[in-house]
Amino acid sequence: MSHTPAPHDELPGRHPWEEPPPDGWSSSLPDLGKELGLFVVSAALLFGVIRIIHHARKLGMVEQHGFAFALLIALWLSVCLIAASLSVYLYRRLGGLGILTAMLTDYGRLARMGGRPPVWLDAPPSGGLRVAHLSDLHVTETDLVRMVERPHPGGNRQLDRVLDSPPLYDADVILVTGDVTDRGTAAAWRHFLDAVEEREIADKMVIVPGNHDIAFVDHIVRKRALRLDRFGIVQLANLLKFCEAFADTMGGRHGVVWIDGEPRHYAEAWAEAEKAVRPLVAELPTMAVPPLTLRRWFKQRRAFFDYVEKIESARARLMELFPVAIPMAHADSVVFVLNSVSRVSRHPALNAIGRIGRGQYKRLDKLARQFPQRLKLVAVHHHLVRRGEEQSAKFVTRLFAKFTVLGDSRPLVKFCIRWGVRAVLNGHRHLSYQLRLPTGTVLLAAPSSTLGDELAHDARPQFERYDFAPRADADTVGIFRAAIRLPRDPTPPPPPIQADDADEPDDPSGPPTSLPT
Repeated sequence: MSHTPAPHDELPGRHPWEEPPPDGWSSSLPDLGKELGLFVVSAALLFGVIRIIHHARKLGMVEQHGFAFALLIALWLSVCLIAASLSVYLYRRLGGLGILTAMLTDYGRLARMGGRPPVWLDAPPSGGLRVAHLSDLHVTETDLVRMVERPHPGGNRQLDRVLDSPPLYDADVILVTGDVTDRGTAAAWRHFLDAVEEREIADKMVIVPGNHDIAFVDHIVRKRALRLDRFGIVQLANLLKFCEAFADTMGGRHGVVWIDGEPRHYAEAWAEAEKAVRPLVAELPTMAVPPLTLRRWFKQRRAFFDYVEKIESARARLMELFPVAIPMAHADSVVFVLNSVSRVSRHPALNAIGRIGRGQYKRLDKLARQFPQRLKLVAVHHHLVRRGEEQSAKFVTRLFAKFTVLGDSRPLVKFCIRWGVRAVLNGHRHLSYQLRLPTGTVLLAAPSSTLGDELAHDARPQFERYDFAPRADADTVGIFRAAIRLPRDPTPPPPPIQADDADEPDDPSGPPTSLPT
């Protein structure tokens, strides 16, 4: 009886620009505590400002001379300095504070917006668009490399079975809505692209960025889960890798982006962005991270902020490549691909947060004016609403559900109303559900195509296939749905590693449901 080796954390050889310098780019949990401490100090300073203003006003009610007048001037100068410092601190963290406020209050989001099940067509329409909706493949570097969040190997074992499924080849578009890889490493992307190119389906493939593709702290998560990508360097490198992979698929070959006030082909814009960003990414492992200490702040601040500005400028250059409009003339349709991975998702505790941002929404609206196609679809990784099945009596579970839904979904729904978007396709939570909003737009959420449907406790490889009619009539949304469920893998998976070595316990999954294959 042969023994199947257990999954491991040993990654294959990496590119030099994927390796951090000896002292690393990340900081640990105490550094995150320092950030929170600074916020507490700033709140205390704000209270102090209010008190100083109160006393200064009392002193200013009567004419002052000598020491009292000097004290009054000193108090007002303190007010100005503290207020200015507090304003700068809060301004540099408005993104994170805004997302935190949205998550806790549901501001700008749909939360549990009401809806009803879609009305499906009884047969595939003729002359429409057929989309095979895959998601959350979680491809790792090799078949036995375990996932970053679970003590199990990634989706490699099931990837070949999904890509060899005959219903996949009948589709006009193969859409993968995020988490194509588990860590976003170059080796994982190479494994996925080799599988796609081997089957000659790259001309049908459209991929969407997911939080595992871009935001995970990659190699510094394992064994040290409480780490923070302090400068966003890992996120920048992963974004570069995703854009390169996107360029090798249908999305990159036929996509259009909005840059500098005009539409441009993705391939052309990517070539220019890569030329500007890749040298910096390649140089970062050899660049010393400038320190910033309170004692030598005035001498060190310029080098530190210049270092940060280089990274932020490079990330902004790559973010200009989103959204991407992918027109398909044969079906009079267009697919808009959005990047919902938030800039603040630099820590494992914040990794699942999603936000599109005002800049992307502006470019999306301008792109939509260039494509008058009747059938419009939107592809994004994070889901727009919290489903009732995700609610729980446990506070932690409810809080997790609030932090995984898209942080600014209302502008997206307004866009769908304004431009008549037929459906929004997403992944992220490994749940399969279909919901028609009161606005008429249909939300199509996909399970993990390699790990299964967590909501149905169905671990079989699976995906959804949709046929969209060119025009919806009054009684239906013009969509035909086929749920593709593959048989369970007859080969038993490798045993999970011991609980002592795992960052998280084994994910309990029940027996498969009796859905037809």
